[in-house]
Amino acid sequence: MSTTSRQLTIRLPQIELDRIEAYSKRTGRTKTDILREFIRSLPEPESEPEKK
Repeated sequence: MSTTSRQLTIRLPQIELDRIEAYSKRTGRTKTDILREFIRSLPEPESEPEKK
């Protein structure tokens, strides 16, 4: 894994932003930390089935 950081900007519907902000406050974690954890939980590209 590369150690170089890059910035990503996303647009979310208000309801999804509210949800991640509430989770962030409840857990005391940053939104960035929450999203990084979610991304890391995704399957590795080589383990995904081939698209047909």
